[in-house]
Amino acid sequence: MSAISAAEARVLMETNDYEVIISDQRMPETTGVEFFQEIKITDPDPVRILLTGYADITAVKAAVNQGEIYRYLQKPWNEIELSANIKAASELYRLRESNGVLTHELKRVNKQMEFLVRQSLVS
Repeated sequence: MSAISAAEARVLMETNDYEVIISDQRMPETTGVEFFQEIKITDPDPVRILLTGYADITAVKAAVNQGEIYRYLQKPWNEIELSANIKAASELYRLRESNGVLTHELKRVNKQMEFLVRQSLVS
């Protein structure tokens, strides 16, 4: 899906889950960095990619430090490079999701093990 503004993107994000979000740095109402900062509060999971036609190192630093982007790509982009980055970002999303499930399961099993150890020490 695509949106023509940050406001429209926020509406789409309320009703849909996304693995990867791509934003232009220069938008009418906000910057891509500001948009990413805002959405990571309510929806931190999607992997973020920033596009820009300007070689603005300040924007790159802000994107990395504040918007926690995965990749920063210059416009005009190479279709093969963009496609590869989207695929890699989607894989990263899935790996993070899988890691979260495994971590949760590990914590659950550890609690059970601790309980069993306590029970054997008391007996």
